[in-house]
Amino acid sequence: MAIVTESFLPRTDGVVRTLLELLRYLRLHNHEALVLAAGPGPTEHEGYPVARFGGLPFPPYPDLTISLFGTGMARLLRAWAPDVLHLASPFALGMRGCRAGRLLGVPVAAHYMTDVPRYARYFGLGACVGLARWHVTRLHNACQITYAPTESTRRELLAQGIAPVRVLGRGVDTALFTPVRRSDAVRRILLRADEDLLILYVGRLSTEKNLGYLGPLIAQIPRARLVLVGDGPHRAALESRFRALPVSFLGQRHGADLAALYASADLFAFPSLTETFGQVVQEAMASGLPVLAFRAGGVQDLLRDGQEGYLCTPEDYRDWYASARRLAANSVLRARLGERARAAVAGRTWEAIFARLLDDYAELARLQEPRDTATLAMLPDVYRR
Repeated sequence: MAIVTESFLPRTDGVVRTLLELLRYLRLHNHEALVLAAGPGPTEHEGYPVARFGGLPFPPYPDLTISLFGTGMARLLRAWAPDVLHLASPFALGMRGCRAGRLLGVPVAAHYMTDVPRYARYFGLGACVGLARWHVTRLHNACQITYAPTESTRRELLAQGIAPVRVLGRGVDTALFTPVRRSDAVRRILLRADEDLLILYVGRLSTEKNLGYLGPLIAQIPRARLVLVGDGPHRAALESRFRALPVSFLGQRHGADLAALYASADLFAFPSLTETFGQVVQEAMASGLPVLAFRAGGVQDLLRDGQEGYLCTPEDYRDWYASARRLAANSVLRARLGERARAAVAGRTWEAIFARLLDDYAELARLQEPRDTATLAMLPDVYRR
């Protein structure tokens, strides 16, 4: 399998975390892999080579490289001869990967993991939304198959004109993320003497995550502290905005350290409206936390309103804050929803998800024709070089 990705280590986001799990699965099952990634970083992971392609930093995310040309990609793929080409959240480098795969007669599967057009609005690029959506639609339709992480996202893609689309969810490590990692020592470190409720957010600290909703939330709940885990371009602005509130910024955490933070919290608050999935929501659920989120994007497919948490009406302040107060005031309710949350994700394993994906890929490789000149004709001239 050759994997083309716009985002990879040392960057940390949902795309990267999913790819790391995929590479681990491929190694454990004795598959060969090659990663082709935009921007600088390590040139090996899990024993697999990582080829790097230069480009320009994306201003809102300086650690994200936009690689438009992918010089030498086709030659590299021709020499390596993959059975299938896996495009992770394709946009710029992914288009080059699609073109190279079709030229070489390799089946191409695109994984829709980032809603780029919607992000454009948050970055002040509203005029580019239509162009971005046209580009994404054209790119995905040039691939044999698109995978969406949830049924809601699948329906959105079909309505946008992308087809065929299959749903492929994501797993969660329930051995790592578990309520048994709850730690009184962690709570003593994070909570002040007059505080007894710990509200957690995990994710990037960036404009599109809608984090402004968290400040008024914590201001309305007595004896509570909000802990934000993650980093990003909006961190300094949030630290300034929340300075007078009981809010702690911990930066990025990983592995057992992150798992202990999840398990030691009382409530997971996730205000994003732009997620195609929401992996951190699954991790919180596996850790036994009730989730407070909005009924938007892929998150709405991960939990049931009133069963594992609350799904609030998008951008409805009253619903969001009322649900937060209800959870904060009732420890019995939090415990009941948290138990259901843990049970809901018990069967969502990476092993099962990737086994199904590899079965699909074997079928794609079996049915692939040598070349698809009709699809190649759809691609703009700039991608034919």
